[in-house]
Amino acid sequence: MSEFEKSIEGKILLGENMPIFWPDFSPNFLAGVYGCEIKFDKTSGWIESPVLSNYDNLEENLFFDTNSALYKTAEELVRYAASRRDGKYLVGFPDHNILGDCLEAVRGTTDYLMDLYDNGEMVKRQMIL
Repeated sequence: MSEFEKSIEGKILLGENMPIFWPDFSPNFLAGVYGCEIKFDKTSGWIESPVLSNYDNLEENLFFDTNSALYKTAEELVRYAASRRDGKYLVGFPDHNILGDCLEAVRGTTDYLMDLYDNGEMVKRQMIL
């Protein structure tokens, strides 16, 4: 039995108390699937090495890799949790966060902020590609 399952064992859960197992890999999960390595500690995850040097050919330079180890791990965890839930809880999916945060992670915070300052309209256009 997982720690999550132990935490809801024997409890009456009604209304807004619906338990949800949420496999969280940090708000940087989406950036991780785009190729950034996520560094983890016990409570958080962060990107140390962005993978996007510029916005040229963004759609060709960023690839949503469903074969990455991170994506495969998330997929397996969701399937495993779903197979065990037996109607006792819902299963969520990893945080995909908003596109601005993902773009900041794959570009790097300093470069992203300078991009917003120097050419905010161009950055906004990248978020809708």
